[in-house]
Amino acid sequence: MLGSSCSRDCKQALFFHVLHQYLRDCKHTLSPCAAWCAEYYYDNYDGTYDEERTYGEDEPPSFLDKPQLFTARIGDEVTFPCNVEDTEYVMTFSHISSFPRRGGKSLYFAAESEVRKVPRFKKEGNKYILAPVRRSDAGVYICRIETKVPVELQHKLIVQFAPKSHAVFLAASTMSAAGFEPGSFRSQADSLTSRPSWWWSTKLVVSTKLVVSTKLVVKSTKLVVWTKLVVVDQAGGALQRTVDQGSILELQCSAEGEPKPSIVWTKDGGPLPEGAESSKGFVLRIRPVDRHAEGNYSCTATNIIGESSSPQVTVLVQYPPEIRPKQPMVHGGEGDTAELVCMVHGNPNPRVSWSRTTQLPASEKYQMVHDGGHRYSLSVHNISEKDFGEYKCNASNSLGSNGGVIRLTGLPGTPYITSSPAGGEDSTYTITWETESTAPLLQYRLRYREKTDNETVLHGPGHWHDSLYSPKLALQQGLVHRAAAVRGNRGEGHGGRSLGQKTEGQSIPGDRIRPMAHPLESLSPATEYQATVQVENKFGWSQASPIFYFHTKREVAVGQSATTTSLGQAAPQQAPTLWSLLALFCATRL
Repeated sequence: MLGSSCSRDCKQALFFHVLHQYLRDCKHTLSPCAAWCAEYYYDNYDGTYDEERTYGEDEPPSFLDKPQLFTARIGDEVTFPCNVEDTEYVMTFSHISSFPRRGGKSLYFAAESEVRKVPRFKKEGNKYILAPVRRSDAGVYICRIETKVPVELQHKLIVQFAPKSHAVFLAASTMSAAGFEPGSFRSQADSLTSRPSWWWSTKLVVSTKLVVSTKLVVKSTKLVVWTKLVVVDQAGGALQRTVDQGSILELQCSAEGEPKPSIVWTKDGGPLPEGAESSKGFVLRIRPVDRHAEGNYSCTATNIIGESSSPQVTVLVQYPPEIRPKQPMVHGGEGDTAELVCMVHGNPNPRVSWSRTTQLPASEKYQMVHDGGHRYSLSVHNISEKDFGEYKCNASNSLGSNGGVIRLTGLPGTPYITSSPAGGEDSTYTITWETESTAPLLQYRLRYREKTDNETVLHGPGHWHDSLYSPKLALQQGLVHRAAAVRGNRGEGHGGRSLGQKTEGQSIPGDRIRPMAHPLESLSPATEYQATVQVENKFGWSQASPIFYFHTKREVAVGQSATTTSLGQAAPQQAPTLWSLLALFCATRL
């Protein structure tokens, strides 16, 4: 009712361009029409004037204050000054929000009338006080004198607030585009011959937490399907998303905040797929995706006000089985039990079986164990010679199959040389080694030569001293030390550890380790040599050990005092004896 009663007079005043006079008259009576008309005028006035109409000759008023930029935080108080020279014209106070979706323009005061009642706003003279400040209060505040040509004073308010982040998930997968024309666009899932496991309906789904949309685009002979997933104010744990191995993964994180926040991506439990601990920027790209991309990703937005909560996206990767034998070769003895272990990864979870020529059934002979993670084992009990050979670990899921081969053998393990590379004698050196063997050793082969430029070729140029020795005969001839002596003479030059310590996961039982030693004679002083060892038991020869480098005793460095001890300290001088003093006396007399 108020609008209809005021509308006639207000619109007439607006038509004749004397609104300022109308508002001035209303101001003295505090007419409610003043507020209604001021807001109507603010929303509908187009800024034109009737140039044929005459107005007073007085100079328009001016503001005594200058435009200001205010920076405040949520909860602060801000005072907007709008002091003006004495004038009978009406002054209005309005706000143009920095958030248009919140209403755009708002008129708060016209003269002394409160047009829009906001308890946080109050007027004291020509000052307007806002408290407490909210984020939506940011924008331009206008003090306006309603003259023929309105006079304005504008203040700007920037409201600082802690970041508020949103995680955006974007992934692409590729598949065959048979039957599709390049450049075509399909919006129906039924266009596909089969829907992949990562398919999302093209229907837009909107909720308080999630926005999902899907787009299909044909490029050349491949169909590219982009799936966009937006996580808004994620709460209650991470959102899970599954992508295919080989696809493109793009994680985007948008954040609101004043000042503009910086964004950092991290991955729970380790580095990002490219190896860095974190990545700055609103986009994190992973291409192509493999199983190592699985995990929880968080984006954290930070500015001087604070830090946002970190929305999380849990990425799961679908891929065919991947198999890694823990040990490609396992040594076992007759009557023993050997454990063959495969580490198997895959999503969906693969089905795992063991086979030789045919699939092995679970029995007293073959015991199969899965630890609930990625470790699958086959224990072969009461080993006999016929059990030696290759065993295959087989894994399959809906995306494919794979296999890994482990060889169970009675052959000796590759010898592990334990002696120090630095020899202590001029022309002799004792080389020591250990090897794993469940059966007694029959003989060993020792090859050595002076170091050559062709270091890695076992059969390359340079004369090798190559001989076979029987451990029993060598022991009788004094060439081979007993086990206790060998263990006590182990050096630090080749890792300083035993064969049992160097195996992955567990040490080798002591009764399987065969320590041996062999002295080399007639060597050249201060010379570097190469050596390699093989051993044999009743099942055959081991592989040759890696080339080992050692040298005989080297000369004292040039410039070193002959009286210098091995610790580099000068030897103490001996006190002169009676005979030396007598000899010195005789020499002076002559």
